[in-house]
Amino acid sequence: MKKDYKKYIYLALSLFVLWFAIHYWHGFTVIIQLLFVAIEPIIIGGVIAYMINIPMTFYERHFPKTQNKIFNKSKRFLCMLGAVVSFVIIVTLLCVIVIPELVSALSILAKGIPHVIDLMTTNETIMSFIPAETLAQIQSIDEQQLVDGLVSLFLSGAGEISQSFISFLSSAVSTISTFVIAIIFSVYFLVGKETLLRQIKRFMHVYLKPEINDKINIIFTTINDSFHKFIVGQVMEAVIIGLLCMIGMFILQFPYASMIGVLIGFTALIPVAGAYIGAGVGAIMILTVSPSSVIPFLIYIVVLQQFEGNIIYPRVVGTSLGLPGIWVLAAVTIGGSICGILGMLIGVPLTSAIYNLIKMDMKAKEVDLN
Repeated sequence: MKKDYKKYIYLALSLFVLWFAIHYWHGFTVIIQLLFVAIEPIIIGGVIAYMINIPMTFYERHFPKTQNKIFNKSKRFLCMLGAVVSFVIIVTLLCVIVIPELVSALSILAKGIPHVIDLMTTNETIMSFIPAETLAQIQSIDEQQLVDGLVSLFLSGAGEISQSFISFLSSAVSTISTFVIAIIFSVYFLVGKETLLRQIKRFMHVYLKPEINDKINIIFTTINDSFHKFIVGQVMEAVIIGLLCMIGMFILQFPYASMIGVLIGFTALIPVAGAYIGAGVGAIMILTVSPSSVIPFLIYIVVLQQFEGNIIYPRVVGTSLGLPGIWVLAAVTIGGSICGILGMLIGVPLTSAIYNLIKMDMKAKEVDLN
């Protein structure tokens, strides 16, 4: 009777919270936003710590064992320092190599758009594949008017930015301070990760029932495993396919080899569709200077994608995510629709975790049924 009484109390409290959230939705969202802003440095620090912890755990596993006690005690600090240095080197390379190449690619793409439009409207073979309505719209485009409009848009935007410079500066200071605090939190997370994990497990053991505790452990272990394998595998695969694309383009003497290689390697971080997006942009870039090389380039990309999908990806990422291809595509599509590129990146490991959890639960229920 006492247990039933508690159930009714919990149900009444849940219904009250639901009614309160619906009736005072605007105030409820304001409270949630304020709470999110307050814990934002902790969340960002946790994400940074999670990313750094990947190389850090690798260094800890391969840390040399010696009889020197001082050297052994400094294991955590040295591994964390090595992981931070590795992370900084990767970010620096990204800023120094990838970003300038992407900016150059966009610049070349913008300058080549009028040439592509002229080519499409004068080449009879291309025109035969384009519907009449679309062709009329393309022919009606005034390139000079388009460029003037972009320049006008940029200037108006620059004027607005100059008018709100103080607001921008305060926002920048706030962002920097949040990032600095997040870095401090990430250091604390990494230094005391075992202690923090032990405290969380102790709290769950005391306040949760054993079956609920076990389920939560399984859920978070599966999510962590999916994200860890996805991050490591996807980064390695993106680097490999970018280098292979660059080397092959140099050998075949395609234009913009290094630029397109970097572009395809960067977009390959997005599962399934990323490399094809990079290939499409690269094809347009090549079309501006060498139209005859576009078809051979696309054939080469298709062959490279087949090689990557059948040989490289299974060996680098393998079937460790345990997610069929159709669900990978669905995760990328839905995640991109909800959160853009970020949704594409986190959609696949999150879907993989959910898929594996459901599969484990179904197997357990099938055993019970039998």
